[in-house]
Amino acid sequence: MNIPFCSAISNVSKRLGALKVVVLAAKIEPITLQGFESDLLEIIGARIDSDGPVAWLKWQDLPVRSDDGPELDLTRVAREYTQLAKTFGLIDSGNSLRESAIPLRSYIERRHPDSMSLWRQHKLNPLLLDEFGGMGEKALFWQILFTGDVLTCAFPYILSQRDITEYDPNREFFDDKQPFDAGEKPHKLEEVDRNLMLDAFGVVRNAFNEDLWSEVENLDELKGYAERMRKWTSFRHHVPPRLEWLVDVGLLKHNGAVASGPDHVLGHAYTILEPCRRAGKYLEQHLLKNFACDRFVHFRLFSFLNEVYGLEAKNPASDEEVFRYLALGYHFVARDLGDTPAKSAALMGAILALEQGVLINLSKMYEVGRKPPPACAQMIEYSGGSRLDDEFMFSIRPKALKGLLAGENRGAQ
Repeated sequence: MNIPFCSAISNVSKRLGALKVVVLAAKIEPITLQGFESDLLEIIGARIDSDGPVAWLKWQDLPVRSDDGPELDLTRVAREYTQLAKTFGLIDSGNSLRESAIPLRSYIERRHPDSMSLWRQHKLNPLLLDEFGGMGEKALFWQILFTGDVLTCAFPYILSQRDITEYDPNREFFDDKQPFDAGEKPHKLEEVDRNLMLDAFGVVRNAFNEDLWSEVENLDELKGYAERMRKWTSFRHHVPPRLEWLVDVGLLKHNGAVASGPDHVLGHAYTILEPCRRAGKYLEQHLLKNFACDRFVHFRLFSFLNEVYGLEAKNPASDEEVFRYLALGYHFVARDLGDTPAKSAALMGAILALEQGVLINLSKMYEVGRKPPPACAQMIEYSGGSRLDDEFMFSIRPKALKGLLAGENRGAQ
């Protein structure tokens, strides 16, 4: 087994939503790194007028740089997020779109077909997840985090274990409670960040005994990364982005900006929201004991979302209802030519179901997709797969899909 962790992080790559721009900018065909970064720069550097802020500043509600202010390196922004997208498996080494990015891309395009234009015109902010309601973007980024960086997923548990209401890197942060270790209360942002990072590695370490460690194929890489994170020059770039990602998915909230460290790096104090505590409790029970991340996503991702965000979604009434949502998901991500991977259709179908108050985990989607109820069995065609990993390719006959979609539209009226 591999323990997924992300080392391609810096204080530039603090917003998950920026990956939406990367995914929509990517094409199926490969392109040079320089060419892809140029495409990104056209979006994040777009201005409405010559004196106005570039889109990247406008999205973050940051002021235009003054003559004596720090230079904004948009090329670095494009490069850092391109690398992060590669690390998370959204684009490949040729800077082209991977299958894992199709659900996110399709969801964005269906919600806002002219997203790219709206981003350039500063009329829509890609950094905000699910800005106009729904759960799709949060769900998709949680799936990315669970399969791409377990250290971020350990943070809600670590924060929820402390009897505190705020994560504030300033003095008086802990309100006289014990900090993350038994030592002296930290007074600096970097000291608190270091304890968070080391605790995250501790959570991973405690999940395995010596026998299980031998099964971790990327153990040397993980140990090397842990050693790097003991140094201030490293962890100061790797903790703040992970905390900001938790802000993006609604587990933390900014509670004022603070400056700390010898170079006066600007950081944030955070209010720990109730979803963070619920996430910590759920992950302690179902993920942090063995870090079987793929299994967690397959069997529990949508139960996790339902619990953390207090959605109160109900189980489906029948397998026919599950199949209908699988078909809706298929409609979102179906290929123009050939069959569609079940994973993309199941993920999108489960998101659409959750947004309509129905809780269906991916395992149930796969089960019904492999063996549809009798009334739906003739609607689906298969073209290969494997019982070893549950994956398969399929298509739904156009006439049947049209009928299912018509039924969905009548139900929504």
